[in-house]
Amino acid sequence: RIARFVCSHTLDKRLTLIERVRLSYSTMNLSRRAAELSALQPSLHPILTFHDAYPLKPATLTSLNCTMRILITTLFDFATSSFDEFSTLSLQNKWFLIKNFHQSFWALESSYRAYALFPNVELFHFMSLTTYLSHGSASTFCDDQSTSLQRRDSESRMLRGFLQGDVQRCRDAVTNARVSEQEFLVMLILSFWNIDVTCPDDSLIPLGRSIRSRSLEELQEMYKRAGNEAEVATRIGEIMSIVVVMETCASLMPMKLEMFRLLEIFDEETTIYQFAKNEM
Repeated sequence: RIARFVCSHTLDKRLTLIERVRLSYSTMNLSRRAAELSALQPSLHPILTFHDAYPLKPATLTSLNCTMRILITTLFDFATSSFDEFSTLSLQNKWFLIKNFHQSFWALESSYRAYALFPNVELFHFMSLTTYLSHGSASTFCDDQSTSLQRRDSESRMLRGFLQGDVQRCRDAVTNARVSEQEFLVMLILSFWNIDVTCPDDSLIPLGRSIRSRSLEELQEMYKRAGNEAEVATRIGEIMSIVVVMETCASLMPMKLEMFRLLEIFDEETTIYQFAKNEM
């Protein structure tokens, strides 16, 4: 038997696109938080699983397999409630959009959350909503304790190199620009529909351009209402450059994951590796 929700999750069409994305992103995070805490920290009292201030946990390979599946699933909900057009697409095109978006989302969300929540903590990456990788926790990420100490040290160095490289590059882009919440939401839209080069279905390209244009128009209006009309073009250029940084790092991720697999940090059954290699 197949069940469905009895109440529609469609948002009010009178909302601006940015407001819809804000509500969709917040709702998605409620689902992610509940699922992650229930799976990874089952001993938590229920009152701690709904409160805004929830405990973080160092990420491991096991937790990443769990949280990545949760993220991919909830991104479908995010897209469905954010964009009316998403519901009308074929399953193949929906799958393409989520696969195209998830690495950029991962980089962008972590960078913005680290900037907003832990601005003074260096070499820190949110691996999910409730887990993180840091310089200190890199040594416990690969949770197979049967490996040799020398091997674990090598794995730790690789992960710390990842923190010092791509993670820091993305975080610097967000921090230096002092990205606002509204700008973060617009970057989610731009990244989701940044499909002109990789899209296998040409019919999606004009749709993506239209939605990107709407988001930038709304952002321009927000700048003008704030009295920053003279700096609109410059600021939008900064936002677009940050999206490029995230997309560049995301495009390199399959190669990095392959390197991690060859070094046996990951194996072929790892969710993030399968997703990047088009095996899911």
